[in-house]
Amino acid sequence: IYEPKTIISAGRLVPWKGFVTLIKMLKFFPKWKLLIAGTGPMEEELKNVVVQSDINDRVFFLGQISRGELIQKIQNSEVFVLNTSFESFSFQVVEAMAAGTPVITTNIGNLSEIIDNGKSGILVTPDDEKSITSSIIRLSLDKNFRDKIVIEAQKKSQQFSIENTLNNLLAHFKKL
Repeated sequence: IYEPKTIISAGRLVPWKGFVTLIKMLKFFPKWKLLIAGTGPMEEELKNVVVQSDINDRVFFLGQISRGELIQKIQNSEVFVLNTSFESFSFQVVEAMAAGTPVITTNIGNLSEIIDNGKSGILVTPDDEKSITSSIIRLSLDKNFRDKIVIEAQKKSQQFSIENTLNNLLAHFKKL
C-alpha cells in the first residue's frame, strides 16, 4: 500500500549515515513520517533525538528487516533518502531506483556514477538540510519531475542488474 508523505532511509545506524539530520528535518514536514531500516551503535541516541524532537509518532525504527520487506517499504514510500558522508557502492540506492521510488542521496564516493543529478535522482551535500528539504518538496509537488526521475532511475538501475554485471565480468574474462 502506497503511503504518501513517507520518507524512508536504510543503513547501519552510525554517525556518517546522517540519520540525526533526517530526524531533525522532519520538523519541516509536520504531516510526514520517517522510516529507518537498520540497526547499529547509534540506535538509542537516535531514539533519544526523536523523543527530544517530540516526533515519536512520526519516526519508526524498523530494525533489521528482510531485503524483500525493505524493497516493499521503499516501493510504498514517497522518497528514499540516503544522507551519507561515506559510501562506496550502494545497492540500496540501485534497489530504490529499480523499485520506482525517487532517490535523494549525497554526492559521495561513486554515488554520482549511479545517480545522474536531476535526471535519475537528486544529489546533495551530506547533511545539507536545506537541499534535502527542498528536494523532497520538489519531488512531492512536481509530478512531471517526479515521473521523469522515476522512469530514468528505473532505466539506469538496469545497468547494475546481476545479469548485466555478470555479462560485463564474462566479457572481461574473455578478453584475458
